[in-house]
Amino acid sequence: MKTRVDSQYLPREIRQLAAKISGTQLVERAELVENKRGRCAYCKDRKTRYTCRFCRKFICLEHTVPVCQECAAKFPE
Repeated sequence: MKTRVDSQYLPREIRQLAAKISGTQLVERAELVENKRGRCAYCKDRKTRYTCRFCRKFICLEHTVPVCQECAAKFPE
């Protein structure tokens, strides 16, 4: 039953029911964006794999702003 709870290929309702029956906690997995590509929120005709740290919109390298490590440490997420 635990394998049913952990299977990402089953519908959420079935996994929730399996977790309830087996007495385990259902852990939702976040979508991984690392390998996915999307269109830049500003260009619309350029695909990119980079996203904004805060709003998670896709942005191309032309629309990114470099920040040094010292400034990044001042403004943590």
